Amino acid sequence: MTQFIHYVRTAGEQRFQVVSGMDEPYSPVKDPYAPMRRAIKNGRRTGQDHIHLNLALTRCRKDFKSHFAAIAKGWFGYLGEHDFTAMIDVSPGRWETPDLAVRVTPDFAVEHPDGTVEAIKLYLLADPIDPRVAELTTWLMQHTMDQTCPGAHPVVLDVRRRTAHTALPQRPRYQTWLESEAHALAYLLAHPAA
Repeated sequence: MTQFIHYVRTAGEQRFQVVSGMDEPYSPVKDPYAPMRRAIKNGRRTGQDHIHLNLALTRCRKDFKSHFAAIAKGWFGYLGEHDFTAMIDVSPGRWETPDLAVRVTPDFAVEHPDGTVEAIKLYLLADPIDPRVAELTTWLMQHTMDQTCPGAHPVVLDVRRRTAHTALPQRPRYQTWLESEAHALAYLLAHPAA
């Protein structure tokens, strides 16, 4: 999902660079926030958020200490403002077009005391999330929720700023536009630049 969103939000010829990077294997260097994402999930699962986040903070790269500290501060602030009765595991989902399948998997889901369930995708980067990226993410999550966590509401959580994004795009023909973007990406993947 992240790569597809990055492609959609990239303009013009820069898309060739985005597509060429999609063939590279996963590397922790590309996702230095993975340990913090795991710590948040494990902390919620066990109810020991401080232990898991502090462990991630002590083990992180020096150049990421301030980033991890900001994430931890945001996460603890968010927890202080919200009451969850349970954490719910999610399943992987796929948004599919005739040309492309996009894997869409929330990080986890939580149940609130009133019984509502939110499927959460964590946003951990330093810059605030672009509202259009948040909308695109919630749209993809909503359209795969029957696979990932039936009945849940999609939430993109900008952890550092403790801001939950839940808005879905209200523009007409949004799905048609996204399908055309998927078609264009599939074409570029099948015809790599020489």
